[in-house]
Amino acid sequence: MVFAIENRVSLKSLKMTLVALSLLAIISTLYVYDNVVYGTTDRLSSRLLGAARRARHAKWMAQPRKELVWVMSHPYAGADDIINFVERATFKSMATNYGDKHQTRDMQLHNNVKKSVLLQKRWYRQGPYKNNVDFPADTEEVLVKTYCTGYCLHTENGGFCDRIPYSRELVDLGRFWETCAAGTNYKPGRKPEVKRARPYWKNRVKKVILVVRNPLEIVINQWRVHMRDIGEKVSETNFRNYCPLVDAHYLKNKEVKTAFRQKWIKNHIDGVLCVTEFFRIMTWYTNAFDVAYKRTPLIIYREDYVKNSQKTTTAVLKYAKLTQTNFNGLPNVNTAARLYYTDAEKEKIGTFLEAVAKDKSPAWRAFSRYFK
Repeated sequence: MVFAIENRVSLKSLKMTLVALSLLAIISTLYVYDNVVYGTTDRLSSRLLGAARRARHAKWMAQPRKELVWVMSHPYAGADDIINFVERATFKSMATNYGDKHQTRDMQLHNNVKKSVLLQKRWYRQGPYKNNVDFPADTEEVLVKTYCTGYCLHTENGGFCDRIPYSRELVDLGRFWETCAAGTNYKPGRKPEVKRARPYWKNRVKKVILVVRNPLEIVINQWRVHMRDIGEKVSETNFRNYCPLVDAHYLKNKEVKTAFRQKWIKNHIDGVLCVTEFFRIMTWYTNAFDVAYKRTPLIIYREDYVKNSQKTTTAVLKYAKLTQTNFNGLPNVNTAARLYYTDAEKEKIGTFLEAVAKDKSPAWRAFSRYFK
């Protein structure tokens, strides 16, 4: 009786063991099969794997990745002009990092009215975005408007930007580089504040167009837009009242205070109207030239295309391998606004900018033409 019980227990254990071994055999077979079919050491299996991968990505292969050409400029320095010239000359949409702002055929800018459309979703899932809603974006190379961290100057309700975009991301070249590949996007129904887009892969950018403008004109135009936003009159009195206010605000920023303690900068601060803005512009261009010279850049001066927009457009189209199809005229460019600076003040500004640039950087060499 005892033997029968023990025999029955042993038989049950044997069955469980056989089941376990069968499962192990099946798993082992699948594992070996997987290695044979997908292992890289076997030529045939590698070819099968490659064929499967190519089939899986057929849609990607049918749509070659567009090459990005950054158009970099400080706000109010000229990136918009270059994009407008090219879109008008080709009737093709270029791109922007700021998907909450769309242009139309008549070159009008519309903010937060249309959903952001990715330029090429299969390749660039974080941006950039299509710039012009009325034109197709079907060129092999495409210009991408980017202001890097310079995009934030004043808020639309007349306030000032906080420290992170204004100075912290500015003085760190790595952070600056990342902001060049980031922007904003928009979806209808979202709250008024615009969602910031994550940086896309900046190493996809093979070319850079850098637009340079007289820093005196940049500051004046920043101020004019600020006056328009708050409903104030454009006048020399308001400008001279504005500069102490903007300086008092941004001098509180840690990065600005640290920079202004440096002896070679500290000695040239007095007498510079809007000194924090000029510090920011020079630092921005110092970084921008560093980014640009890591590529093979095309440097453009605003005053050159104000005189001859077609010549500049031709150079840009050649650089980006684009073809002009419309010869019925390019958009007009506004000439420089009145500068409220005396000759003595201009000289002090030039000396300050040279001190910030330090060691005759490419940025100062670009700006020096405005202070001779």
